[in-house]
Amino acid sequence: MSTLSFFQPAYLWGLAALAAPFLIHFLNRKRNIKLDFSTMRFFRKAALRSSKKRRLRRILLLCTRMLLITVIVVIFTKPYDSMDAFSLFANPDGSVYCWIDNTKSMDYKEGATSVCQKAFMLIDSINKHTPESSGKFLYSPKRHEFLSRKSFSCNDSSFTDYAKPDIGAMVRTFKLQSQKSNSPAVLAVISDFQENICKAFDSAFTTDTVGFPVLGVTVAPVNPWNISIQKVYTSCKNRSSVVSLISCVGKDNADVAVSLFTGGIRSGHENPTLKNGIMDLSLPLPDSGKCSGYVKLDSQDPLSIDNTGYFVLNEKHSFRILILGDTLKSFPIAAAFRSIEGSPWRPVILKPEFKAGYDDIDSADIIILNEIRALTGPLQTLFSGKVFTDKAIIVSPAIDSGSVPVTTGLLRMLFKKENISPASDVKPHYPVFYDTVSPLWKGFPRLTESNAAIYRYIRNLPGNRLLGFDNNNPMATNVVDSARRSWIIFAAPLGMTESNNLCRTGIFVPLLDITAHFALEAIHGGLDEWVAGKPARNPFSRSGKGAFVYDDRNKCIAQWGNQPFVLFDEPGIYKIQPQDGASYYIAVNPDSSECSLIYSKMKYCGQGKNRMTIMNVDEFLLNLKNKRGIVYSYILWCALGLLIIFEMLLWERPVSIGNF
Repeated sequence: MSTLSFFQPAYLWGLAALAAPFLIHFLNRKRNIKLDFSTMRFFRKAALRSSKKRRLRRILLLCTRMLLITVIVVIFTKPYDSMDAFSLFANPDGSVYCWIDNTKSMDYKEGATSVCQKAFMLIDSINKHTPESSGKFLYSPKRHEFLSRKSFSCNDSSFTDYAKPDIGAMVRTFKLQSQKSNSPAVLAVISDFQENICKAFDSAFTTDTVGFPVLGVTVAPVNPWNISIQKVYTSCKNRSSVVSLISCVGKDNADVAVSLFTGGIRSGHENPTLKNGIMDLSLPLPDSGKCSGYVKLDSQDPLSIDNTGYFVLNEKHSFRILILGDTLKSFPIAAAFRSIEGSPWRPVILKPEFKAGYDDIDSADIIILNEIRALTGPLQTLFSGKVFTDKAIIVSPAIDSGSVPVTTGLLRMLFKKENISPASDVKPHYPVFYDTVSPLWKGFPRLTESNAAIYRYIRNLPGNRLLGFDNNNPMATNVVDSARRSWIIFAAPLGMTESNNLCRTGIFVPLLDITAHFALEAIHGGLDEWVAGKPARNPFSRSGKGAFVYDDRNKCIAQWGNQPFVLFDEPGIYKIQPQDGASYYIAVNPDSSECSLIYSKMKYCGQGKNRMTIMNVDEFLLNLKNKRGIVYSYILWCALGLLIIFEMLLWERPVSIGNF
């Protein structure tokens, strides 16, 4: 929709001059003298018609002269479409605000020029083709404000960052600064417009009304391709090798070299041929009790930020466990997790379910529901799957009390399986492991644990079987739902109970440890989830203790205290030194989503007045050089010329009517 505005609205007072031709016309009009004639037949018809034409010509001449004055005044006011960005680019009194995407995907190179460098060259073109008197500002992601282009000192080589840009904060800053300047403004967004950036702008436009035109210019590569290391990890059970997920996008049969470095020395090497897709590459680790290192990809691909993946063997993690249920019955579960030496399970919090709040559930990595007796508000929110996602949940059902309907009803509701029901046998059953060689159950001495005696349990559990009974019923299953919640469902209670003696057997502690690891791996693919530029939960938050963080040069770069979230600026291997414990290392990797090369091909982003028009560089430069925004001026000058010609044609000429 076109919204007409004026660069110089003060000149509209010139429309008062319309009264001049109106007054002149009526003051100078010829007065008619009335004469009586007996007949008109002696007059020529041309003389009679000429009188009517002169009257019509004078009226048209008046209208034409008034239109001439109107057009001249409007030309001085410089009209433009307030929602057309190119109109504002041509405004000498306007302001052009530019935002350049500073994510790492902008380091993609086409030839010798990166996409980020192309964006800065586009800024130079805007400076060249806009009036010198107009304001030109560029957003500084470090200072979180728009700075004058002349005072913006950051160069394109150090502009990109691993941190995600705060689009909402940028939009609010644009609104605030443009309103303070009290001049027409336009926001130019220059990005490769990967899907995550488009979603961020959609979210920002939903919550904030911009009120000014927003123009997006995409600098995405035409034929993108990339080879990247998506993830490097070691299984929680198999520590003899490291697995690299190598992605090849947009290219087939690419020959690359993959090297494994540990302790600064290359300890492994492979030369795989990659096809379009993802490949698992396993590299054997050297014999070492503790080992950290990285996998490096030697490839001439256009995006190099994702060619290195870091890992730490025997990495120490901190995962918060929340145990909900009767504190007496659940005490053995909490004691088992606390007793595992060098385990990542800290802190272990034990609470009745009716005392657990939303913050408790939100901050927990693993939630153990042991014979819960009621579905509280926070638990109902957890089960809805709309808020608390990426959680590992272990369900220990109620068998001995009146809470059996709560457990069975919950499982039926969550997994849409009606035949879930309790069972009781006189003869006890015992657990049966399906193998003792797989990464899940490796280390257990026997396939069965005959010392365990289980009398009552839940039948027909949903999900994939992890552990069974001797009667072929499942004892533990796993389900990963659409909300990325990993459920480990046990058929029998895990705490103190009369229905079994699991907590008094030798398999109890390792069983809990392994199932907790498995639940996390089912949703994360491993325990190493530190991402550069992405805030992560502080493992020392609310613990009353802290830690120091050191980089690979043993330089202290941060101190962790009670802040809820912590952030690493760069990928690498970092040393964590707790105040009251042994140090350990963590691996921080780049965000794999920045290397996905999934670019949006939308023409518009947002809706209604907040809609952003997206075009490519060539289309943008063509419109900018052709001055598309001053189309109103061209129309008005053409109209002025036509009106002058028309006014000249209406000039009155003397008419000869001959003799009577």
